Amino acid sequence: RYANFPAISLAWAMHEENFIKDNVSWLSQLKIKAGWGQVGNQDALDPNVFLNTLAKIAYTYGLDPEVLVGVYPDQLANKDIKWETVEDYSATLDLGFLEDKITLTTAMFSKRTKDMIMLKSYPFFSGYPNFEAMVWSNIGSVKSNGYEITLGYNDYKGDFRWKADLNFTHVKTTAMELADNVPYYDAWWGDYVTKTEEGQIVGQFWGYKTNGLFQNQTDINGHTDENGMLLQPDAKPGDVRFVDYNKDGVIDDDDKTYIGSGQPDFTMGLNLSGSYKNFDVSVALYASVGAEVFNATKWEWEWGANNSNTLAGVYEEAWHGEGTSNSVPILDLNDNNQNYDKISDLYVENGDYMKIRNIQVGYTFNNIRKVKNFRIYFNVDNPFVFSKYKVLDPELYGSVTTQNIDWGANYYKPIIYSFGLTFKF
Repeated sequence: RYANFPAISLAWAMHEENFIKDNVSWLSQLKIKAGWGQVGNQDALDPNVFLNTLAKIAYTYGLDPEVLVGVYPDQLANKDIKWETVEDYSATLDLGFLEDKITLTTAMFSKRTKDMIMLKSYPFFSGYPNFEAMVWSNIGSVKSNGYEITLGYNDYKGDFRWKADLNFTHVKTTAMELADNVPYYDAWWGDYVTKTEEGQIVGQFWGYKTNGLFQNQTDINGHTDENGMLLQPDAKPGDVRFVDYNKDGVIDDDDKTYIGSGQPDFTMGLNLSGSYKNFDVSVALYASVGAEVFNATKWEWEWGANNSNTLAGVYEEAWHGEGTSNSVPILDLNDNNQNYDKISDLYVENGDYMKIRNIQVGYTFNNIRKVKNFRIYFNVDNPFVFSKYKVLDPELYGSVTTQNIDWGANYYKPIIYSFGLTFKF
């Protein structure tokens, strides 16, 4: 199979024009750029997607048990699948002032991914209605709109030199079209953690809203429908109070709603460097603001499911009497209220963080015999993380529909200390 993916870009260096050079001496750079292009993508695609395949399965059968081996339809072919296409529009403005002592770059972009290739559940008529039975499909399109601003400053005074580059990025990804206009659920965890539907932010967390904890029986008796019937008759003090979101007098799937998003409001990077005579130092920082984390580790590391060990301090933070907590429920494995079994905003936490990714300090010796310069440096990678999220590394990854879910395997990147030498002859 083949397809065509065209692209075009234009740029105008206006600072090279005489009407700028002769009249605006303080403006050292003025460039406008615009581009459009398409890129094809099939990286996620199983090469056997066009084939119907069978798999073996063993089954014990009969009064005199005998192991029989049979076959079953393992994969249904999707011969209609086509290239996933990413279409980009961008416009950029580059500015430089005072011989580029100060620089500013602003960019606006729109990226639309059409015919997204993802796994989709088999239809029931396939004869294999298992929730794990999936087929590669073109499920729809998403659009990412955003902007990026980069501000730079470099200067010197005598033997001092310094430079700073600040980068600020905002991106939001929205679902534009989905196959058959059917919402796409992802991240199965006894139930689906995320939901994507047309017109909404992609991959938002989906579940129940909560309103603190029941502190006593009076709180439970007061949580009723309009007829005075208890909304959570199995609850006890210390349990989670779930919100009857649609106000129909029943806490059920119809009360689920969006409870958070793993997409940040913005990300930011800052690179600082400076030198004095032969000494030099540099620091690189990165921050993410506005994203939330779905902390799936709470099921085991807070509640203690599967006889798991819990995090230090959980027993002191959990509800153990009236007024002791309004956020960490009573730790009882006999969870009739489904405090931890229901996917709710109990699992959603602030995902803001700032990291110092790198610090480096060096000293350069000049003209030592036949060596022009000889530099010695000390380097530290990942030395500091600042975040309210204390379980594991808050910098999480995942697909566009499963972003910022902590399954308990995202350990902090190691702090690496290194020492180096460089020579120039």
